[in-house]
Amino acid sequence: FHITGEDHPGAVAEVLAKLAAKEINVYAVQALCAGNGRFGALVQVYQDDVKKAAKALALASCSPTLHIFLGEGGV
Repeated sequence: FHITGEDHPGAVAEVLAKLAAKEINVYAVQALCAGNGRFGALVQVYQDDVKKAAKALALASCSPTLHIFLGEGGV
């Protein structure tokens, strides 16, 4: 998932906490400050959790966009 949102201390941790609350395992994250008070992150979850993660992220108000990357064991 490509996640964007308002940057503040703990912004990415808040997104990951939403996923953890729904028992969704994240196996990779890359995040950065995008400037102008915004952040961007790539969050990778296992293929079996994509639909559940999409729902959790939509409810988290963090502007998730699904990008599908085919790789071993995940999307």
